[in-house]
Amino acid sequence: MLEPRARKAIARLVTAVLSVKPVAEGLGMPIRVVPVARDTAVPRAHWSARQWGELDRLLDRVARQAGIAGLTLPPNVALDDLQVFERVVSNRLALAELADSVTAIPEDLLEEVDQVAAATMADSFDVFFQKESTLSPDGLPLNTYSAGAGGEAVVVVPACGMPAALAESWMRYLARDRRVLAWESRGLFGAAGHHGDYAVDTAAQAADLFTVMDHYGVPSAHVVGLCGGAVIALAAAAIEPDRICSLSLWHGAYEFASGSPRTKFQNDLIELMAIAAHSRGAARSVQTAFCQVALTNTPAELAHLVLYPYTSPELFYR
Repeated sequence: MLEPRARKAIARLVTAVLSVKPVAEGLGMPIRVVPVARDTAVPRAHWSARQWGELDRLLDRVARQAGIAGLTLPPNVALDDLQVFERVVSNRLALAELADSVTAIPEDLLEEVDQVAAATMADSFDVFFQKESTLSPDGLPLNTYSAGAGGEAVVVVPACGMPAALAESWMRYLARDRRVLAWESRGLFGAAGHHGDYAVDTAAQAADLFTVMDHYGVPSAHVVGLCGGAVIALAAAAIEPDRICSLSLWHGAYEFASGSPRTKFQNDLIELMAIAAHSRGAARSVQTAFCQVALTNTPAELAHLVLYPYTSPELFYR
């Protein structure tokens, strides 16, 4: 039987692997992982061949159960050799912090490893919030989320382009006694095969809010908007005020007039994004520079979520 410490470490690894799934899907390529502890890489020479093999076996097993392909543990790669997003994934997984607990699991206990992984995934964001898909009025697939059986309905509008899981703690809290709905930005999630032109303005995204409400049969709701989601929430209230019971707007990305004050960081991001919006080629040419600027200013505990829309030139362009 697995020791409690090992069970806890496996559950922690499963949670971490699930959390980097958006980044892994955005990259769409093999991701090299370096064992990290407290943001410091632990070199291959630190491990015995057996320990390294067992850590590699466990990572592969957990990743396959989580539906993530391409996480690899190459033996001769340093942290400095990794690309930006490989570094983000390595820091998030922090494999070196788990090694003492999971590198001596015998073969006959691997089924128990799978059971711990399954139990952890059963409470994951996508499962708890019953991830589904619906179509926008102009035919784009929208990832939608719903949890909570009764009480008032609340629609959470996450920051534009960000995985809905960025608001997970808010959503779980609200779902204790309310019905909570959310969705992810059009064209950036669930639309990998859609390369045509489609509206991305505020009005189109406000219409998506009502599409989500209609999908779940919700005639009216309180709306919580975060960052750019606050702008969408305001626009939705202006379009169909009778369907919006109240607005709760947090850290709104408003610009009420030209010349509004901005930080240098905002100006740098806006300049790079304006270049990227010209064409897919332009997005490809400035993506690396953008990622370095964004990563420098992004808290490590959030990087695996908030950097998602910049993981590939195509997502950056969109």
